Amino acid sequence: MGSIFRGLIQLAGALGLATYGRSVRAKLAIDPQSGNIAGGCADAKYQYLDSGLSRNYEGAGLGLSISDRLVRLMDGRIEVDSQLGSGSEFRLLIPLDYGEGVAQAGRLEHLSVDANRIRILVVEDNLQNRRVMTRLLQLEGFDSDVAVNGLEAVEAVRDTHYDLVFMDLHMPVMDGWEAIRQIRSAPLEVQPRIVVVTANVQPQDIYHSTDAGADGFLPKPIDRKMLSRILRQSVARNG
Repeated sequence: MGSIFRGLIQLAGALGLATYGRSVRAKLAIDPQSGNIAGGCADAKYQYLDSGLSRNYEGAGLGLSISDRLVRLMDGRIEVDSQLGSGSEFRLLIPLDYGEGVAQAGRLEHLSVDANRIRILVVEDNLQNRRVMTRLLQLEGFDSDVAVNGLEAVEAVRDTHYDLVFMDLHMPVMDGWEAIRQIRSAPLEVQPRIVVVTANVQPQDIYHSTDAGADGFLPKPIDRKMLSRILRQSVARNG
């Protein structure tokens, strides 16, 4: 179930490409005949009714809680109706904004004037991945600084104000989770927006990242549309 909601969240992200214009409310629903749950979305706690070792359904039971965290990051919520023996219906409700036209492929021209308003830090230990990320940012009109591990990222954020940090998770010296925690605990005048960039968006990675203080996720290989949406949001936040 968690993987289904991750797919819905990615779809919602693709729908919400623009952060200007009128606001709409998107509703995505799924009615799986997969069993029943106890609990509710109010406290994001879910559990199997069948908790025995021989239960018919696999998984750690964290998928819905993690999905709920992600939806809350998007200012939305998950609603659920469950009836014993009849299955459960899950509804994902998120606020989306839409622009006045379809986003064009390639560089976002309307951002070119505003690009210098935000400072970006790319934290990535792999040289090739750093080159890809910085190049994609350049194509969108943004310059960026780089750090090769979490410790360098923490020191860079303490020395320089960054509006947006793209953070890899698995790095030498200091991993991304510890770097996020140290940045969040630092006495900064304004905290940066931190987006985790990872090839393995596993439930435990999502849980630990949001718990550490991450604001969002960008899966590898990087999708230009998702990257553009994140940049738009950061420009609007600084506007």
